[in-house]
Amino acid sequence: MPFGLCSAPSTFQRLMDMVLAGLKWTDCLVYMDDVVIFGKDAKEHLERLGKVLSCFRKANLKLKMEKCGFG
Repeated sequence: MPFGLCSAPSTFQRLMDMVLAGLKWTDCLVYMDDVVIFGKDAKEHLERLGKVLSCFRKANLKLKMEKCGFG
């Protein structure tokens, strides 16, 4: 998606709504250009992270590791 488009945030939001259907609000949240994955403990967090990454893989989306934060 080219930078500078005024509709970019809404386009990204629609894409995430489709890609993460069923996981939003239960396993993760999407805010602007961030995806926040949460869980009660480390084990649950890792399981949910795996589900989200699997959805990204199925949608053929790639992440830039230097822009990702884990913790």
